[in-house]
Amino acid sequence: MSADFFGYTATSLNLIMLIPQVAQTWKTKQTKDLSLTTLTIFSIACLLWVIYGVIKSAIPVILANTVVGALNLTLIFLKFKYRS
Repeated sequence: MSADFFGYTATSLNLIMLIPQVAQTWKTKQTKDLSLTTLTIFSIACLLWVIYGVIKSAIPVILANTVVGALNLTLIFLKFKYRS
């Protein structure tokens, strides 16, 4: 297997990994168990990966981390929207 196989597989998994959490949070409106610290650090990490991807012209890295970052920011938004 080539390195590209692993890169594109990881990118695909990154693109879908937060969708179940966003969907469940949207449906249940329960966010008390979501750690704001973790979500914030994850958002910063995604931003840094996007910057790295731009510097290296790595489209899969840019794409995956832009989408994952957006999903993560959605969770942060929902955390504030549904807090009790």
